[in-house]
Amino acid sequence: MDITNTVTATTAIFALGSPPISVCWVGGTGIGKTAEARRLAETLKLQLSYVPIRADDWAGLIIPSTDKTRITFIPSDPLRLAMDTACLVYLDEINRVDQYSRAQLLEVIGERTIGGKSLHPDTRVLATCNPESAEYDTKISDNALKTRMIALPIVSTRATTAAWMKKHHSAEETAWALSAYDLAPELFNAGEVAWPLSPNRRLLSMLVRIRRLGLPQNNEIMTFNLGDRLATPLLLNEKYRKVLHANIIA
Repeated sequence: MDITNTVTATTAIFALGSPPISVCWVGGTGIGKTAEARRLAETLKLQLSYVPIRADDWAGLIIPSTDKTRITFIPSDPLRLAMDTACLVYLDEINRVDQYSRAQLLEVIGERTIGGKSLHPDTRVLATCNPESAEYDTKISDNALKTRMIALPIVSTRATTAAWMKKHHSAEETAWALSAYDLAPELFNAGEVAWPLSPNRRLLSMLVRIRRLGLPQNNEIMTFNLGDRLATPLLLNEKYRKVLHANIIA
């Protein structure tokens, strides 16, 4: 399902039922999930409350009393916002969490509460995750979590990505980035490294930035943006480096 269709479907699902149904976008890295979440919030006229699921205190803190007879839960600022006002809660990368965080996700996504306290009735919950595979080093989500939300695939086609690139870069830079991207699949052996089937925004924007700065292709910026699995074959391939370097100099 293309990004545009996914956003449209999510808007329709959020309009169904009371309380609103939670939605999870499942898609590869760099395709624009966060940017589209911002656009969705604008469409819904809701403030975006971004919640990165990367630490065990993402939901809040549990503070025992000095005599250890009582426990007070203090929600994190993003979830406090979702409790006090209508907003779009954006739970990013939910399949990279530990077991304790999964229990909290079940509460937010399934019960629309956190620490026993309810979210605002007009707050919408949107989660995202990468596909469950070794390629993304993600954890397998449990069925209890999956059954509490509607999962929608989200992909970026070449046409959609090109249109986005032209809004943020020149037509010449967009054409160059796409041509540079098209060279890459030849360098990968199927089964060893999975090259993205369609160009994504993050990768193409990174290539444009490298070109603007006049940086060589074998640099830490590429490794950081692509990760070792994708960057290493490119950096070790002399043909690919020479072609891109020639384009940069030109």
